[in-house]
Amino acid sequence: MKLKKLIVFLLVLMITMIGFSGCGINKDENKFQDVEGAKIENAEDNNKNQSTEVSEASCGEFVEHNGELYYWKLSSNSRKTDGLYGIYERVKNSQNTLVKRDTNGNEVEVFKDAGFGKICLTNDKIFYELESDNGAKVFSRDYSGNNKKEYTIGSIKFAVGKYLYVQLAYDIVAINLEDDSVNTVMKNAEIIGKANNYVYYRITGKEAIDALKTGIIINGEDNGIKATFNASEYKSGSSSQDRNVTFVEFKYENNVVNITLGDIQGTAHFIQEGYILQMNADGSNVSKKELQTGKDGPEGLLDVSEYSVKYENGELVYTNPKNGEKSKLMSDDELSSNFGFTGYSKDEEYTVSVYTANQNENDLFIVLDNGKHYEQGDIGWRYSYKREKTVAFKYNLNSKEIEKIYEF
Repeated sequence: MKLKKLIVFLLVLMITMIGFSGCGINKDENKFQDVEGAKIENAEDNNKNQSTEVSEASCGEFVEHNGELYYWKLSSNSRKTDGLYGIYERVKNSQNTLVKRDTNGNEVEVFKDAGFGKICLTNDKIFYELESDNGAKVFSRDYSGNNKKEYTIGSIKFAVGKYLYVQLAYDIVAINLEDDSVNTVMKNAEIIGKANNYVYYRITGKEAIDALKTGIIINGEDNGIKATFNASEYKSGSSSQDRNVTFVEFKYENNVVNITLGDIQGTAHFIQEGYILQMNADGSNVSKKELQTGKDGPEGLLDVSEYSVKYENGELVYTNPKNGEKSKLMSDDELSSNFGFTGYSKDEEYTVSVYTANQNENDLFIVLDNGKHYEQGDIGWRYSYKREKTVAFKYNLNSKEIEKIYEF
């Protein structure tokens, strides 16, 4: 079972590196929030005239703008109909429709393209990712769907102030939303999260094996390394060649940054010895404490989730990114009555998976897949599932009201 979970994690990680991770926004308060829903204050450049500051940008799979909801409307042809463990890969170069939806549920097509995942809306442009032979590329169009422009390869992470941050395979790039310029901020680095207007990264490459070095970016510029953990700081030292310092997860809760790391070993990728780096949002007052698995954090990489919403133990569960508190959204029976899902938690013949989720204030936007065991696609003991139904919906955390957006 643990080997099965490991393979699931690796497949999800591969798909995530190609595509996903995003942020949302509360436009009225001019504050950003990431895919897990944490509010982020808008970064300000005091050296610029306020009238030229691009202060309203929002990113996510579902984004609200001027009272309308924008998103890629997927179809049954957008992804493969079957996949191992219920992971349905995108169909390469499949055409999707970017639509805007008013409060009455009326949809208008903005444009069609081989786009997917995150979109970012500014005052005059829609930024999006497009599939290419070399991976994702970032493009933009105006709100009429015209004036298509290419910027860079890479995947959109989020927007802070006047910058849209993009992750390349090894580098971090920032698109200036005021003048459309594209600049490399860091080489051999990966964005791991953000806290207020500070963008956090970790150094990658050979030196990342023996040490975790984390720094911050402010207003599109590197502000330097703020915290380092070396393999020699493990209790047993770093004499073994098998020791590593692996980044596990980034969280910004209760106004504190928590970066979990550890010596990851075994086929199940369990943390043999882990630590948490704690600091203020600006990287000051760094402290280190040993990780108590089960209390302070996960026992391994398998317990780390990309989203604030996930399906576990027969329930759809939401984790508040600001304080870590969990709450049940829907049970098996409720998923069945609301969406017509069948049989998922009762045995391994069915499965439910979260394809994507992002949050805007008290509204969660979620896409779920329901699959049935597809014996012809099995590889050895590894189960394949055929996607029977996909549903996109909005869930209000206050009223518990569910509004279906589309399904197929």
